[in-house]
Amino acid sequence: MRKTNAKKIIISLALVFCIQAVFANNTKVAAIQLTAKQQSFEELKQSITDYPTKAKDQGANIIVFPEDNMLNLIYNDPWSKDSLIKLSNSYDQIKSFISGLSRKLDVYMVAGSTVKQKDQKLYNTALVGLPSGYVI
Repeated sequence: MRKTNAKKIIISLALVFCIQAVFANNTKVAAIQLTAKQQSFEELKQSITDYPTKAKDQGANIIVFPEDNMLNLIYNDPWSKDSLIKLSNSYDQIKSFISGLSRKLDVYMVAGSTVKQKDQKLYNTALVGLPSGYVI
């Protein structure tokens, strides 16, 4: 299952970059690094909104966050199973937020990874928002 998801993500990102390569003179990538600190979902949403908005204003159409971006939502031991299960409960809310922000800014957004729970198993899941609002 993990290899399949990784392949899908790699293929999806390759497609994004290939599509953008056709329009290379119009492509600008922004890499955003947030301060690693414990935050509420509302605080994290504000940070994740502010920086891409500034990047979009400067012409970016691909915005990339670090892989562990969503770990800021964990308030205790970030690698404990209980912490990861709690984070997985926010998966749909995080995915919906990334969808709306990607659509609003009309950008490709590699939002890092979060935890998704399925069949009582935890999965490290990368979220990539497309300008249409669709999330891979």
